[in-house]
Amino acid sequence: MPTSVPKLDLSPKLNRPLYLWNPFDYLLLLYWVFFFPQALRWYEEKWRSGKKLSDYKTWGEKWQFLQQHPQQLQLWIQGILLTLTVPFAMAKALELLGVNIYWFGVAVGVAYGVAFGVAFGVAFGVAFGVAVGVAVGVAYGVAYGVAVGVDGGVAYGVDGGVAVGVDGGVAILRPENWLMGCYLSSWLLKQRGLLTSRITVVPLPDVATLLENWLREDWQAGIYNLNQILEYSLQFIAVIKAINQAIKKIPDEQLIYRFSQLSEITKDWDLVKYCSASLRDSLKSRALDGFFLLLPAWKRSLKSRLNTDLRIDTFPHAIAAGFWYLYQENPSKATEAFQVTRSLLYGEEMYVLATILTTLEQPEDWQDIVTINLPSFPSPPYLRSNTWEVMNKFQTIIANVQEIEQATTIVRRSTALKRAIGELRNIIERGGKETEKDKFLPEAERDLIIKIAQKWKSSLETIATEVGDITITEPISSPYVIGDPVFGQLFVGREDILRELKELWINAAQVQSVILYGHRRMGKTSILRNINSCLDADIKLAYLNLQILGEVRQGSSEIVMAMSDEISEVLDISAPNDTDFLQSQERTFRRFLKKIEKEMTCQGLIISLDEFETLEYLIEEEKISKEFMKSLRSWVQMSPKIGFIFAVLHTLKEMSSDYFHPFYASFSRNILVSFLSKPATNQLLESPNENFTLQYTKEALEEIYYLSNGQPYLVNLMGFYLIRRFNDYRFNQKIKTDDKLTLEDVTAIINNNFFQQGSYYFHGIWNQAATSPDGQQEIIKMLAPYQQGLTINQLLETSNFTESEIEPIIESLKRHDVIEEKDNKYVITVELFRQWVTNEYYVAQEKN
Repeated sequence: MPTSVPKLDLSPKLNRPLYLWNPFDYLLLLYWVFFFPQALRWYEEKWRSGKKLSDYKTWGEKWQFLQQHPQQLQLWIQGILLTLTVPFAMAKALELLGVNIYWFGVAVGVAYGVAFGVAFGVAFGVAFGVAVGVAVGVAYGVAYGVAVGVDGGVAYGVDGGVAVGVDGGVAILRPENWLMGCYLSSWLLKQRGLLTSRITVVPLPDVATLLENWLREDWQAGIYNLNQILEYSLQFIAVIKAINQAIKKIPDEQLIYRFSQLSEITKDWDLVKYCSASLRDSLKSRALDGFFLLLPAWKRSLKSRLNTDLRIDTFPHAIAAGFWYLYQENPSKATEAFQVTRSLLYGEEMYVLATILTTLEQPEDWQDIVTINLPSFPSPPYLRSNTWEVMNKFQTIIANVQEIEQATTIVRRSTALKRAIGELRNIIERGGKETEKDKFLPEAERDLIIKIAQKWKSSLETIATEVGDITITEPISSPYVIGDPVFGQLFVGREDILRELKELWINAAQVQSVILYGHRRMGKTSILRNINSCLDADIKLAYLNLQILGEVRQGSSEIVMAMSDEISEVLDISAPNDTDFLQSQERTFRRFLKKIEKEMTCQGLIISLDEFETLEYLIEEEKISKEFMKSLRSWVQMSPKIGFIFAVLHTLKEMSSDYFHPFYASFSRNILVSFLSKPATNQLLESPNENFTLQYTKEALEEIYYLSNGQPYLVNLMGFYLIRRFNDYRFNQKIKTDDKLTLEDVTAIINNNFFQQGSYYFHGIWNQAATSPDGQQEIIKMLAPYQQGLTINQLLETSNFTESEIEPIIESLKRHDVIEEKDNKYVITVELFRQWVTNEYYVAQEKN
């Protein structure tokens, strides 16, 4: 939906570092200190990678940091030079105008500035040190020099103190800055995206109203602009006023969703806090704290009349308080707040979530975990689906901890402990990612969940010795499945796809038809074979792999009969006899579907056809007629209670034959089956079944994921050959080894004919790249020698493709996960495939 809300960018417009010998940079730095101090923080962050100076403890570490970040060191030097020169220059200018200057006072002020700059820089960061140092040096130096000089040498302590006090008050309120911008602020902000006054805390006229209007027109864009103003100005009061006024006009049913958006977009959580607490009373309370002339008893009396607590007397107040308490890792108070809003949309979800987090926070040791009984989860759809995925993991962990206590064998106890700790590591690793791209958990509850997971993990690790180690005394049967569909614990990492399918089939008004596509050996069949265990009892799935039909000597009737047999078995409804199908397959199957729709007691039926591209082969070989596709399309569209899911290598749009085209509109969703995540890959390797006792080193897991990028077939294949190598060393060669698989083991199996063992997968990817659009294999061969990839310009320079020709090739390879873009370069997604192309194919072709 188009919006007229502009997207503010109030950051400094400087794309280079400040230079030590550029006089204009000193003027810019001086302007930043007194009129745009937020720019100093921006500059420090822009030219810093990783930690900041204050994060280091020793002087040696701090000096090493400054050597690694010359822009930071240079900024500090420039700040000290300004502190040394500007106060003296200003004092000299005042002296030329006839003002009597006490130069010792100026020197004292400069000394204060340098001392403060160094001290604050070390403690809080270079930018803060520069801002404080220059400001203090100028303010104290000029104030002492003028005050004492005018007084003719009277003790500068009193007069200087008064002068500095006045300067301090002016520096905080900056009335001149407010006057400068008050008449232009709203118009410039609206028309040009400019903010004239960045350092006055006094609210600028009409800014709050403008911000409120933006929020009402486009909530997300408005919140983004609020964050810009909070980050690059001191207009906090105007921002809080705007958001509180806008919230009053939001319908009750949208409140929790809007606050959820606010909590994820904002960079300043005080925005959420002061949607519940009174900003006015909080500011008065802070002012009283800083008023040292008042007696403590008077302060307490005055502060007792102020209400600075979070309120839950209205829906907006209670929702804001709930999210704030979650962020403050106080789930019990969040539960009280969300209790008020349970009747609202997502209100019950947030209340139950806060209740569960309160329960999860309480255990002090692993035996307390055993007794936990979590309340029932709310029904989907969820506002915070990823959080509920983690809550499900906590339920699994609790079950594993209960098994530790109840199991009678060391193997079962050790395995349960290993699974529990593995799940906790998964939560910590996924939840701890903070970048916008990788962030998994909502910020409000993220730190609390990670804190709980870390606490539980530490508690469980203390009983590792008590549970007992397992000594492997006989060869291990490999639990890893190569090529066939996987079930049980090996089926991991597909929660997002299963969740999407459930939404299309269970929570929708009618059963939707779906295309499931992806490379061979990516796990499409495993998803189809495991769907039944994840569906409600009201949804039934009939599975048919078209490849098992063989030559199909009796035409498409064999396909329809096979479909009918699977449906009949799943629904326990008798199928038509074969003679009827051979005489009239279209009419017979249509009647069968109508019978199913009328007689089945479940909510819906899903008919899954695996290896769907087999139909294209059968048509090209004239084993079945093209007209069969028309019949299939009519069956797909026949009933709202019957859906189809086709597992294919390509989307229907990419399949070249025109008889697939009519299907486009019949399928609501194309779902890509891609790689496993790193945590899912680790889970597959470390916990393939309950009795798996081998361990992987961290380096081995890292290498396997690096080489495979989470490709399920390759992960299972490496696991299979690692087990074979372990058994050979331990039991055939009688070599004493630890019960761990190491980086050395991974390297060894890769160098021992692994590419030959996995040739089915590698050739499958290569042959698929031979399909339309032409040129995909050529791009792969060009990228293979370059581990870091090539830019689009480099590809154009070294090929005969034009830009218009190469774009669809690149998009097709990206869509099918053959290549990906990293740092503006295209790289082959799976390192093992890149090595195969380079070593097994590319080099061989070059020799020929």
